[in-house]
Amino acid sequence: MNKDSMIVVYDCEPGYAFALSDYINRKNEAGFVSCGYTDNEKFSEFLYDNPGSYVLAGEGFEMSFLPDGFKGKNIIVLVDNTNDVPEAPWIYKYQPASKIMKEINSMTGGLSDDVGGCEVYTVFSADGNRNSSAYARQLAEEYSNKGPVLFMDLSLLPPVDTDVNGISMSDILYFAKQGKNRLQWKIKSFAKEKGITYIRPVKCFMDLYEMDEKDIVLILDVLANSGLFASTVINLSLFGAPALSILTQSGKIFLMSDGNDNHYEEEFISELSRMKRSDIVKKAKVINIG
Repeated sequence: MNKDSMIVVYDCEPGYAFALSDYINRKNEAGFVSCGYTDNEKFSEFLYDNPGSYVLAGEGFEMSFLPDGFKGKNIIVLVDNTNDVPEAPWIYKYQPASKIMKEINSMTGGLSDDVGGCEVYTVFSADGNRNSSAYARQLAEEYSNKGPVLFMDLSLLPPVDTDVNGISMSDILYFAKQGKNRLQWKIKSFAKEKGITYIRPVKCFMDLYEMDEKDIVLILDVLANSGLFASTVINLSLFGAPALSILTQSGKIFLMSDGNDNHYEEEFISELSRMKRSDIVKKAKVINIG
């Protein structure tokens, strides 16, 4: 048995710790094997022999229970109050075991086959006008009828309105730079179960130029495997390697035109053709908003 495939559940409620471990073993999801503990000494002894295990830290858990040399990044906290969550990766404790496992799969990279991604739709405007932002929001409203939507604003314009949460692309990029687990935790902390979750534009335009292709790949991967959103709508008004990654991952691309001058759109298509990116060109549809 691969020791890195172990999930160790610690919780002072015996019924919870053993029931969750039993579920994991019966389902054998993503190849994980589990054991449950309520005794901190036995828990510590097991981790000493299996230092690569993942720990689900529930009620009564203390960091002092961990043996020297244990990987701190392998700890996932089970919380019973989502209004008061730790900085470490966490999962809501009182939800179906199947949902807990889906989140564990996402956090550990051991995604099971039935974990689907979310469709990505990108509205691209070379000049970043207000109409493109309005159209992107209209798309988000439409897709929200099919499931929860994430609206990501990668434009340089301030928000169209103020009835959105305070999360900005600057926050998302900050957590992306800290790694996958921290980004997953941040997105999960503000995601809405229904309707549209808004991510505002960057707080400072310079933040966009700190964004690289690696950040985008990570962000889209976390969104696709989070199980939180049915679709993602991106309002995009910059071009370069990061934008190219977004367009590559997009299922549909809407090119905004004012209906009078298609100079920007023609130049965009021409540049993509020159780069031999017909895969992106085929997904693009010009929308006249003049």
